[in-house]
Amino acid sequence: MFRVLSAFFHFPYFTLMDIMHRIHDAACYYKYKSFRQADLALTKSYLLRNPYAMCRKFFTTAKGKESGANRVQVIYGETFCMTFELIAHRLNIGPHDIFYDLGCGRGRGVFFMNALTGAKTIGVEINPDFVKKATAIQEKLALDNVTFKEESIFDSDLSYSTVLYFYGIAFNDKAILTLIEKFVQLPAGIRIVCVGFSLNDYYEEELFEDIDDFPVFYLWGKTRVYVCQTKGDPVDEDLSAQIVSQLEQNSQE
Repeated sequence: MFRVLSAFFHFPYFTLMDIMHRIHDAACYYKYKSFRQADLALTKSYLLRNPYAMCRKFFTTAKGKESGANRVQVIYGETFCMTFELIAHRLNIGPHDIFYDLGCGRGRGVFFMNALTGAKTIGVEINPDFVKKATAIQEKLALDNVTFKEESIFDSDLSYSTVLYFYGIAFNDKAILTLIEKFVQLPAGIRIVCVGFSLNDYYEEELFEDIDDFPVFYLWGKTRVYVCQTKGDPVDEDLSAQIVSQLEQNSQE
């Protein structure tokens, strides 16, 4: 009952905030033709389809249960354009970069970062409906530097990236450990933007080079993003086992 009442009172707030930010985006960012066209196409495509409901429905399917089991929350969310703009500014992202949005949802942020920075942008998303719609828009607008991949971020080849955006707080500890092991194997110099915590928080050694952190806003409130950089150093094969053991010890204390 409490959850129902809480949702009833918070729904108008979140709806109003979302509308206000969309008005802000149109006023500030529709000067970028490709983003304006893509965003209007997304609005039309999802006019009668709720991405939040689509996300929940996907995770009830066999594929969704297998991919999301014990790994990720099933609540859909999108990053504000102004948050992406701040990240692009702090990291000096430009046409020379290859930007990956890991778990890109509808792909709005992918379209925006391409229009804003000129970088090659790639969205990785497990939900086939999101990828299908985003790809259709990308092909219709002939955006050669925008790509969407229907695959798990745990299996995706990230070795060609220069910047990874990762909504870390949506994943549980074991999933994050799996990704840390994947990230440390990447070539040196790839910057990883993680929402809510530093990837170095999970291990006593500094596996990544911490280079920045700063406050950002999301629909649900304010948090920080942490930017680290891969070192390209080889690590022990039992890295995950060591970290899991450490987490279990911490939970018992």
